[in-house]
Amino acid sequence: MLPTSSARGGVAYRVRLSLGAGRYGDGRDAPAPRPGMSAVVHLQVREAADAVTVPAAAVFSAGGRDAVWVVRDGRAERVDVTVGVQGQDVVQIVSGVAAGDSVVVRGTDQVTAGQEVP
Repeated sequence: MLPTSSARGGVAYRVRLSLGAGRYGDGRDAPAPRPGMSAVVHLQVREAADAVTVPAAAVFSAGGRDAVWVVRDGRAERVDVTVGVQGQDVVQIVSGVAAGDSVVVRGTDQVTAGQEVP
């Protein structure tokens, strides 16, 4: 099922959960769920291992593509990227940026190509 956009800019997923016997964090058996009880659920939607990631603030849209400003030889260079798994704070970069590249993470809307970056 596809996600839908929420009013706050996030995404919402419709899920169906089956509740059964559970365990507390310390390993003890939890009581069977009953009407009126509440629970905290940590739902992991996607995961990527050994991924190149950048702060979400570093990614911007340019010409209909996702891009980042990479710092090469002290100057900003716009690089189109392909994003993968996206979290609230970080974004996986599938192509365009390699591990160890320096990227601009603040003020991306004020950077121009070739600009000297300290």
